[in-house]
Amino acid sequence: MTVGPGGSRQRYARSAELPSKNGHVLIHRPGQVVALDTTVLPVMVRESVFGDPVKCHLTLAMDVHTHSLCAFRLTLVSDQSVDVAMLLRDVMLPLPMRADWGEELEWPYPGLPAAVVAEFAGHKVAGLPFFAPETVTTDHRSVYRNHHLVDVQRVLGCNILPSRVLRPTDKSACERAFGAIRSLLLEQLPGYTGIDPADRGADPEGDAVLTIDEMEHVIATWIVAVWQRRRLGQYAPSWDPGGDHSPNSLFAASFAQAGFAMEIPSAELFYELLPVHHVRKIDARLGVKIRGLWYGAPVLGPYRGRRSTRGGQHKGQWVIRRDPRDRRAGKRRSPTPRTSCPERQQSPFTPPSAEHRQATATARPRTRHPVKPTSPSRPATKSTPTL
Repeated sequence: MTVGPGGSRQRYARSAELPSKNGHVLIHRPGQVVALDTTVLPVMVRESVFGDPVKCHLTLAMDVHTHSLCAFRLTLVSDQSVDVAMLLRDVMLPLPMRADWGEELEWPYPGLPAAVVAEFAGHKVAGLPFFAPETVTTDHRSVYRNHHLVDVQRVLGCNILPSRVLRPTDKSACERAFGAIRSLLLEQLPGYTGIDPADRGADPEGDAVLTIDEMEHVIATWIVAVWQRRRLGQYAPSWDPGGDHSPNSLFAASFAQAGFAMEIPSAELFYELLPVHHVRKIDARLGVKIRGLWYGAPVLGPYRGRRSTRGGQHKGQWVIRRDPRDRRAGKRRSPTPRTSCPERQQSPFTPPSAEHRQATATARPRTRHPVKPTSPSRPATKSTPTL
């Protein structure tokens, strides 16, 4: 809608037409630019705890060079910064083979045998690229613009850059991928709600039969079996515009052009990507207090009542990491490296238990109206985590 020669819409339009400062970016290798975007999944699914029909959010990570869907996440509510951090970690990890996947879905790229990749990864690897992203393109939502993501990009060694304002072409490939998933897969599933009321069925809530875990498995199977082998069409590479290329063939061609750096992150990366909290002192009886909740465990015994020897900006403070998706546990930074951690998860959603729901309900009023416990021996809330 236009308001006139001096209207606000024209001012925005004129500013969007100005030439960009850095010019056009030529993408010529996998992992150079990874686009992230989130949309509401147009399919009703069954919630894993109570079985109610709900909608979830789908977050995609697409490699712009090969158009490979390297990773995705399903969340009941809108994604958080920790979901974005774990999505980027999934991009760097090989996807394990699942029980009902055949040999045709195993690592198919020539030049690097599947047995070699399986030996380094510790399990059979599916036919999906993995690499360390260099630049991550996002939109301007607050989930991508926070201090946690600044720490994440420092740990991963990548740059998280928002797309240009009023330039939807910066993430056009990711938007087209959402449309392809909807038309080729989601429209065939029960509980499909469509993108407008005309496409909505008579009772999509009653038709919903898939749980979030089952939906995640369906999408993962479709990506490996269909999307990675699908002909790109107008997205063919410039060096062979008339050839038949798929995301898998472009990734295999990159081996001959620039090789492949097979770097699998260590187990410690999972804990380094969690949000960090700095605690001045570990109480001798209660442990540590984070966001209105007390966390205590036997592993804190040698450090109770002592200050950290850490220097710098947070001098004398202990580093505690916590997963906001599960408030029952916290992780303390230890000088001993960890040898095990959750691998690339088959299902990224963990149903909240009764203890998690109770901790969440208790922490909310305490965050708004903080009240100190009346007695040190009787804290307001106490949770025993596994550190």
